Amino acid sequence: TTTTGGTASSGGTSAGGTGASNPGANVKFSQAKQVIDGFGVSNAWLYPPQAAAKTAVYDALFSISKGAGLSLLRNRIPFRENAANDDRFINKNADGTYQYVTTVDGSKNFSLNWFNWDLNNTSALINDIKAKGADYQVTKFMSTPWTPPNNSVSKWKVSDSYRTMDYAKPEVGGTLSSSHYADYADVLADYANGYKDKFGVDLSVLSLQNEPNFQCTYESANWTAAQFHDFFVVLKSEFAKKGVFSRFPNLKIMAPEFQSVKEDLIVPTLDDANTSDLLGVVGVHQYEFGRNNATSYTPPTLTRSLAAGKRIWMTEFST
Repeated sequence: TTTTGGTASSGGTSAGGTGASNPGANVKFSQAKQVIDGFGVSNAWLYPPQAAAKTAVYDALFSISKGAGLSLLRNRIPFRENAANDDRFINKNADGTYQYVTTVDGSKNFSLNWFNWDLNNTSALINDIKAKGADYQVTKFMSTPWTPPNNSVSKWKVSDSYRTMDYAKPEVGGTLSSSHYADYADVLADYANGYKDKFGVDLSVLSLQNEPNFQCTYESANWTAAQFHDFFVVLKSEFAKKGVFSRFPNLKIMAPEFQSVKEDLIVPTLDDANTSDLLGVVGVHQYEFGRNNATSYTPPTLTRSLAAGKRIWMTEFST
């Protein structure tokens, strides 16, 4: 139906209004373009707003009657272990080793502290969202780690070509050692299984790493395309042992959450039928667009991901 804009019409076949300031829109219901899974926000590292401001802030974000009506929430999986900021998510023994029990199939069940500050804040936010009922329609929940677990005893991460691993700052840089692929997969499986019990909602998307191509001075880790592929093989096995997908058949695994719009790091994963089916969402970030190139910038098309039928989510955006 073509309208000439202006005031709202009362029916689907009306000519609409005639306001000169609104030239109208041409909507073709027979021509499908793009399915948008939702719009969202992240609460990583954030405490809830003060009580006096909480209602206004949350209404502005999540209310479908008063605000933006955001439908997706992204939270951080807290694996930091430095002396000043230890998130204390994986419980440790006195000697600094992680607490776990090895099962008969060889997988490890790690002891997780779901009451650390970051996850407590996420729990409080989700409870506030659920309490609002139909006016807040957050339907998708995703979690992202900025680093795999690591400390000077565990040494799950090792040096790479970018940085010599400094175990006084175990959350910064380095790369996950292949000898600990199964351990990291087990921890992520334990997180996925515990998410519903802790937060009372299903985990929709589990990311494997935030910005695996970005060398920085905060929580981070570097991954290559080959490492992602090899880790997917191990992840598939460990998640099967722990029944993650049988319990949560709609859970999607995301990679790589690239710093920009690229898919290089997941091409080997897409090329292997054994791993491609496990990759449910291709995650990217967008920091290349701004006022200086607003009329000229076009993000690259992720042709391989689209050809494989993958969802593409931009989980960070800023100009």
